[in-house]
Amino acid sequence: ELVLCCWSAGQKTEKHGHKGRKCWFRCVQGNLSEKRETSVEMNHYTEGEWGSIDDSFGEHEMFNLTDGNIISLHFYNEI
Repeated sequence: ELVLCCWSAGQKTEKHGHKGRKCWFRCVQGNLSEKRETSVEMNHYTEGEWGSIDDSFGEHEMFNLTDGNIISLHFYNEI
């Protein structure tokens, strides 16, 4: 599954898992932030950078902490 996400300034997801799937994501435009259940610190991804997550990291939330719009591409695959 391939999903293109458009994020408004300040937009975030609810805390969620991935139901046994691996997720790779890439910031196409702007910078995206992530908070994982298993980490104290936030992860920050800059334009062009890739990240990945699966359920071994627990649930997570994604954030647009900027005052601009962000575009990210997410690829989901069964593990």
